[in-house]
Amino acid sequence: MSHRRKTAGVVHTTLNAAGGGERVCLTAIEALLEHEIDVTLFTLEKTDWKRLGKIFGISRFDSLHFHEKHPLVWDKPRVFSLYHRLLARIYTAMVYNHRFDFIINTGGDINPINCSYTYMHFPAFLFENSEAKYRKSRFWKIYHYPYIYYQKRLYPRYLARTKIICNSKFTQKALKSRYQDYGDKVLYPPLELRRFRDAYHQSKREDIVVTCSRFIPDKNLQVVPTIASNTPEIEYHLYGGTHQLSGIAIKKILEEKERLGCSNVHLHPDASLDEIISMYKRAKIYLHTMIGEHFGISIVEGMAAGLVPVVHKTGGACSEILENEKYGFCYQKPEEAAHIIKSIVLDQKKQERYMEFAAQRSQLFDKETFKEQLMEFLNNNI
Repeated sequence: MSHRRKTAGVVHTTLNAAGGGERVCLTAIEALLEHEIDVTLFTLEKTDWKRLGKIFGISRFDSLHFHEKHPLVWDKPRVFSLYHRLLARIYTAMVYNHRFDFIINTGGDINPINCSYTYMHFPAFLFENSEAKYRKSRFWKIYHYPYIYYQKRLYPRYLARTKIICNSKFTQKALKSRYQDYGDKVLYPPLELRRFRDAYHQSKREDIVVTCSRFIPDKNLQVVPTIASNTPEIEYHLYGGTHQLSGIAIKKILEEKERLGCSNVHLHPDASLDEIISMYKRAKIYLHTMIGEHFGISIVEGMAAGLVPVVHKTGGACSEILENEKYGFCYQKPEEAAHIIKSIVLDQKKQERYMEFAAQRSQLFDKETFKEQLMEFLNNNI
């Protein structure tokens, strides 16, 4: 009698955003396939595997046991994506709800489909006091309110029928502040660090600061010219993926750059992984600008490459990745970040000491560790 392979559905809005959440989704699929589980991926839009190959260095899974479904595809699905993703989830729930042994929601928000497991990045409605774009104007508040209302009303019911995996203790704490009985498992996002570690052994470094982040308003990248204007002798390079909202973020950065007269700020939208690692080999410092970052995969990648991390004091990046400045530096204001960066550049012994601290710390967030812990959790809870 032949052994029947288990089947799993994986639900994610889109992989084309090519951010940390997409790394989680791809690595989860990889782990499932390695354990001989058939996988069907549900996304809102068709995956641009060529783009992912350029940014992540990953190609489409070459497996007879991997399938893709794209319900309700639009030409520009990331415009008003909150409501598009909701409609896609409803469609998926109606058509595919009972076809799998289990379903994993790697996007984190509420899903009408009965998801066995949910990887929680940071629930949208917990951003009420943040600097997110949805709180900055009347238009975005009106746009966001129905979705937030929907999330708040249905979250208790959703939590009762799924097992929550939090991406950090910061997210877990935020979730438990409202729902104490949920979110017992913390599983840090996966990182493919081998190529970044190779960059660590580069001996000759220049006075360069690198930031790697999607070019979107939430990432607070427009603060970089302010920091750079206070350290004109240091070069700043911004790398990251783009989508429909990136024009707003890039325009704001360029406006600030022109206003402050910063010739030492350079933008590299949609650069390849090879280009990023090449710059990491030359740089000394990794700067992260997002306020309230729940984790920050790119921070750990920079640390693995030997860059000294300088991150905003809010969120989980400072408290968890750096353990409150044990493995790097945290700042509150742009002027403080500039002072920290300058002190690192001027003190070679300090720089070398923290480069070693950062590289050692990064080893705790390896991709293989994520896959092992994920499968252990799934096997214990199926």
